[in-house]
Amino acid sequence: MTAKEYLSQPMELEKRIAYEYEKYNELMSLEYSINYSMQRVKKSSSPDPVADRAIRAQTHKEKAERLEAEHLELSSIILNQINGLGLNIYSTVLEMYYICGFKLSEIAKRLKMSQGYIRHLHTDALKLFDERYNISGQNGVK
Repeated sequence: MTAKEYLSQPMELEKRIAYEYEKYNELMSLEYSINYSMQRVKKSSSPDPVADRAIRAQTHKEKAERLEAEHLELSSIILNQINGLGLNIYSTVLEMYYICGFKLSEIAKRLKMSQGYIRHLHTDALKLFDERYNISGQNGVK
């Protein structure tokens, strides 16, 4: 795993959380309510499709909540590692990109630096992070 992949884990978790909440909301929304008059008679493991939908929705919500807890813990670990670099500008760039979710162009504007220089700092910060924490020799936090 590269330092970039390692640091990107919270962002990937955010996508998974959003997906689970989207599925939950979809199942709970009125536009997906079941119209019994349109249903065909068929054998089903669940005699009540509304209850089945509610159970599936709750499963998505619980998964999203578990992922949120994992996200919080992982973000905290990674933020501590970023701050442990001890080099203010590198830490700032990594935190803004991987924790706050800013694009490199947004970081450049906020720090009043060129985008090319921020890209250079980002690359150097990733190398330093990998050297400090030996990320390329690991499979992630878990």
